[in-house]
Amino acid sequence: MTTKEKPSAEAHGALHTMKPVTVFSYMLGDFGCNLAFSLSTAWLLFYYTDVAGLNAGLIATMFFVVRLWDAFADLIAGRIVDQTMTRWGKFRPFILWFALPLLFLSFLTFYVPDNWKTEAWAGNYGPALLYAYLTYAVLGFFYSMVNIPYGSLASAMTQSIKERAKLVSWRLWGGAAAGLFLTAIIAPQISTIQRAMSAARIKATAGDAAAQAEFVRLQGDMQAVFTQITLWFVVLGGLCFLMVFLFCKEHVVRVSAKTTMRETVQTLKVNKPLQILCLSSLFYLTGVYAVGPISAYYARYYMGDTAHATTIAFVNSGVQLLVTPWRCGGRR
Repeated sequence: MTTKEKPSAEAHGALHTMKPVTVFSYMLGDFGCNLAFSLSTAWLLFYYTDVAGLNAGLIATMFFVVRLWDAFADLIAGRIVDQTMTRWGKFRPFILWFALPLLFLSFLTFYVPDNWKTEAWAGNYGPALLYAYLTYAVLGFFYSMVNIPYGSLASAMTQSIKERAKLVSWRLWGGAAAGLFLTAIIAPQISTIQRAMSAARIKATAGDAAAQAEFVRLQGDMQAVFTQITLWFVVLGGLCFLMVFLFCKEHVVRVSAKTTMRETVQTLKVNKPLQILCLSSLFYLTGVYAVGPISAYYARYYMGDTAHATTIAFVNSGVQLLVTPWRCGGRR
């Protein structure tokens, strides 16, 4: 794919230092994206197994299938973005148009209907599993429709390498902060409910009917945690993406030559640096999707309390926050 950059009417500012509000608003974009991404990578497996009652093996298969779909979704989203130009720019409109659909799909993904959850706990996984496939696949597509233009936006905001590096650095801060923020909110609430459920389970095993009813009620409380959080994230994430749209203006017009899918594949075959980049992304995302979902289980079963997931997130995010300025904003 051939891409040319040429100055727009505002190009006189394309090499100048960006205002703090611009950099901060760009950071909020990754914070907003990770309200959906980090929530699904860290807590969706837990939600499906411990709240929705689905079998872990079936969910593992679903994750694999949807990851394959995501590869095509990224290509589709990328081509749509590449062929679009509006009076607001090339990338910003997608952030505005798809932000709320993305965040609302995150809510739907963590809201398996009660009757289907009841059937899943009884061993009939069909309806809940189909719902999981559909909502998670659509969530992935909407994420691509927001994250791809957001990731490309920095190159359209400035022609300064130094300023672009600053944007990348602050973007990483936003993503790490979102992951820590999510876990700090969710883990303590889940831990409190789990302790109450363990006590109710012991009494229910001894034949206490009231304890059995309490156990069922507590399962509903766990669903309420995810429902309330994802609804609040629609509001919070919407504000984050609105800030990106309003303050992260495109000063560089990117003109891309139209290419076919065959040409894209042929380019990948002969472009070794691109192959390395694709493989690096594959290994990185494999690690993210492998480590993220097990944190809640590790905290609960090995550290003794789901609340320790906050400590795990703090260590992971803390290391990232410490090294980010050195990698992206430090030595040249």
